[in-house]
Amino acid sequence: MGANHGIATLGRNRKLVVFLALAALAAALLASDASAQAPPPFPFVYKGTATTVDGAPVPDGLLIFAIIDDYQSVPVAVQDGRYRDLHLDC
Repeated sequence: MGANHGIATLGRNRKLVVFLALAALAAALLASDASAQAPPPFPFVYKGTATTVDGAPVPDGLLIFAIIDDYQSVPVAVQDGRYRDLHLDC
């Protein structure tokens, strides 16, 4: 059993090392693919009233928007003193 036993053990060890390396690679690929498929964050959506500008009624069609740091929302128009669907996707 001397020399042949050592060769057989060496062959099994190589197979085990190759199997473990492939398993680790597959796990890493699956983990990176799963994080790439994460859903996007939900936007914040606001609605409210815009009733005065310097004490005067806000005219219909006046565009309002939000600014946070470098982000600016898409403007929405005031209608009957109200605004809605002001989306903040930051």
